Amino acid sequence: MTAGAPGPAPGPAPGTGPGRGAGRGLPLVIAPVRGEKRTLRAIDDYRAAFRPSDRAPEQDRRPYVVVSVSAAAGATAAEAEALHAPEAWATVVSRTWASSRRWSRRAKCWSGR
Repeated sequence: MTAGAPGPAPGPAPGTGPGRGAGRGLPLVIAPVRGEKRTLRAIDDYRAAFRPSDRAPEQDRRPYVVVSVSAAAGATAAEAEALHAPEAWATVVSRTWASSRRWSRRAKCWSGR
C-alpha cells in the first residue's frame, strides 16, 4: 500500500469468518475480544485463505490485517485510566442497558404487571 493512501475497504460483517473475505481478496479488521489465541488463529486462517482480487491494484494484492484495540495514553497510568473510563462505561452500557431494558419489559409482560 502506498504511504498516505487509504487502504482497501474492510471486508464482511463481524462473525462471518475471516476466510469469507480472504477468498475475495478483502482486508481483515479484527478485535481480540475472544482472546489472543483465537485472534491469532483467525489471522492465520485469513492469511492462508487469502486470494487476491483481480480488480485490486497491485499494492493491495497481499493480505492486509488491522487489529483494533481500545487504548488510552496519559502522562501516568492513573491519568490513562481516567481518560479511558468514559469509553469503558459507554461499551458496558451499549452492550447491557438495551438488553436489560428489553428483558425488563418482557419480564413485566410475563408477570402480568
